[in-house]
Amino acid sequence: MAFYDLRTSEDKVQLALEMVIKGMSIRGTAYVLKSKPPIARSWIARASDHCEKVNKVILKGVETPKAEMDELWTIVGEKSAIDSEYDDEGTWIWISMPLRAVL
Repeated sequence: MAFYDLRTSEDKVQLALEMVIKGMSIRGTAYVLKSKPPIARSWIARASDHCEKVNKVILKGVETPKAEMDELWTIVGEKSAIDSEYDDEGTWIWISMPLRAVL
């Protein structure tokens, strides 16, 4: 487990990762979570190391030097019927492709 043996709750670390993924700086993330930037940086490094280990297992045999993944949340139905971007009325689409792919 990536968060084993931390003195911080898994929920707090997960929130920090989500904040950084959405573009918040490490310093800003640490401030909001009442932590210090080196601590927040260590959470991200630990999660990154864990992702690398998982990718080595899952992507075994995939022959591409680098891949890029993106997400898209789209509305199904009338746009005015949706209250927020996280409402269940939408659909998430994930796309992953080699960086050299041409569409």
